[in-house]
Amino acid sequence: MPKKVRQIALQVLISLGLTLLLIECGSAAMIHSGRIPAQLPSYEMPKVEPPFWVDSDPHFGPWHTPNRTVEHKRACFSTSYRSNSYGALDVERPRQAQGPRAVVLGDSFTVGHGVLEDKRFSNRLELLTGIPFMNFGAGGTSVVQYFLVYKHLASQFAHDRVLVGVLPDNDFDEGPHETRYRPYWEGEYPNYTLQYSLPRIEDSVRHPSRAESSLTAHDVLGAFSFFYNAADYVAGYRKVMERREDRPNYAGYFDFDAEQLARMRYSLEQIYALAPGHRMAVMGMPRLVDITRYNQEKKNPFGDAMTQIAAEVGFQFVDMLPLMAKTYSGRERDLYLGCDGHWGPEGHRFAAKVLKERLYP
Repeated sequence: MPKKVRQIALQVLISLGLTLLLIECGSAAMIHSGRIPAQLPSYEMPKVEPPFWVDSDPHFGPWHTPNRTVEHKRACFSTSYRSNSYGALDVERPRQAQGPRAVVLGDSFTVGHGVLEDKRFSNRLELLTGIPFMNFGAGGTSVVQYFLVYKHLASQFAHDRVLVGVLPDNDFDEGPHETRYRPYWEGEYPNYTLQYSLPRIEDSVRHPSRAESSLTAHDVLGAFSFFYNAADYVAGYRKVMERREDRPNYAGYFDFDAEQLARMRYSLEQIYALAPGHRMAVMGMPRLVDITRYNQEKKNPFGDAMTQIAAEVGFQFVDMLPLMAKTYSGRERDLYLGCDGHWGPEGHRFAAKVLKERLYP
């Protein structure tokens, strides 16, 4: 190879290397600042083991591989999640027990995304009341899945009360999914039929039989690259925004429609029908954007609608939006993780305090 060609090739490689380095540094800055709340690289080769988050149950789809622990690190938190023998992110619980016990249903807010297990509201409630709160939450799910988790799993555990954490955000994102096994209601209220986004759970990209126990490029790149994690997060975020018609200021407490609310109501009615003695409470869980809109507009469409539904159906509704907005006026961000939209330890602490006062006065 002529000397001049080698020099040009070297210059191109150096330029490419510097460009990649700048992109990586820029991605690191965006993640550490919280502007892109993506996973932090561990700089350790991932272990070869079965995946933790899987579509494994033919009734409700997304669940957790039993008896596993995984770490979760971002710029503002470092925690781990552990599953018990039946896949719930909780300590081991016997199916039969004497005395009061509560079943807790919900999504990633209920699971305690980004916080230590003993800091989430269900664990704090257990400490405050002395009553076991069995957490059956699963991240990325919606109210139809809460119902199916309750019907096919959680109801098998002796209990006298049900607590449902409702997030008027992705809890409204029901419907067909191209690659995941997800249940959803089809039809019009109250004449719904249960449908699934794929013919078989084995067709899901998250089914254990397809998610092999081997390293993938995704695993390796995610472990060593800020840029890859940032790009992966942005790609997922764009898909969510496409479903929401590119509304960047989407606030679930305000931007839902009548059909979304009707599906949520129907799922809650199904849980209520199965709850022992119809002892059921629903907690409204706001995101920071909901509190911001509430302070600006001085109204609460979702809270008002759920208050009416609760009165008609018969369950208790505890809305955290007005309580958090009033108590943390001017410092609402204290309730949330600094680099993520989920409740932080203070949000869970406040929710547990309110629930103790309302449910166990």
